[in-house]
Amino acid sequence: MFGSTLSTQSPFARASRRNPAQKGVLARWIMARRTRVALRALDAHLLEDIGMTEGEAKRESARPFWQ
Repeated sequence: MFGSTLSTQSPFARASRRNPAQKGVLARWIMARRTRVALRALDAHLLEDIGMTEGEAKRESARPFWQ
């Protein structure tokens, strides 16, 4: 309507088109977020397998995605 259309592209695709350097930054942020969410879901036995304590996992998963 009124000559505008909604974009069907993801924000990731739009940002990488404007500035290719942003694509790498966004990819790292997305991976950090996903990794920390997965880390939060691990139980003590699995954390022990990767050499982390529950406290370490809790601190790491609480960090902002950009750090």
